[in-house]
Amino acid sequence: MTETEFKISQTQPMKMHAVAVIFMLIASYFTYPYALAKLECDAALGLMNCFGKDPTIFVYVFALPCVYIAVVLAGLFAAKKEPHKEALAKNLKKTNIRYYMLAVFYCSMSTFMFFSVYLSEESMDTHQDKFQLAISVATILFIFFIANIAPKMNMSLFSGWACRWNLKSDLAWQRSQRFAGFTLTIVCVICLIIAFTMVNFAIPALIIGLGLNYIGVLIVSYSVYRTELVLKD
Repeated sequence: MTETEFKISQTQPMKMHAVAVIFMLIASYFTYPYALAKLECDAALGLMNCFGKDPTIFVYVFALPCVYIAVVLAGLFAAKKEPHKEALAKNLKKTNIRYYMLAVFYCSMSTFMFFSVYLSEESMDTHQDKFQLAISVATILFIFFIANIAPKMNMSLFSGWACRWNLKSDLAWQRSQRFAGFTLTIVCVICLIIAFTMVNFAIPALIIGLGLNYIGVLIVSYSVYRTELVLKD
């Protein structure tokens, strides 16, 4: 795929990214005064002074937009190294769907962050478990969706769980992605059970599961790749 076709293929996702960033910045703008009040910082002091007084203001106001922008920029800069891999025709539809899900996920979290500072401490304390459960379930389902769509995509730096070995071998790619999809599905099911029983441990369990899953991907990819090299010799 040519550089021109690559740029065209990125137009629609970039428009969506722009809309998502604008939405999150607007949410942050309206979150700002309530966050200052919740952190008991006088708005007249200004954002930076309040940030010095209590750095958690950054989490309420800027964390989600900044993380989202960083993820998007990292993908764009890295993709330019090998644009033909990112823009494989068969991958475009699934890749764009994944981008849309990412935008919806972050925008939803921004909306929740706004309501979390808008509601009174009493309301937050009363419904804390429900809010935590909602965030945990949404995050787990998002990972579940990504885990099931990745194995259906062609080899690409951004199609699935890539590493140096499975990007050099079609067989290593196929087996490692199937492994990732299968194991992450199990991880997500376990984390959903944890979310409805011990909600405080759901996200930590998911993070550990993601880490172990990627270690498994590395092992499977390296094993298959080395086996192929031996057979060729």
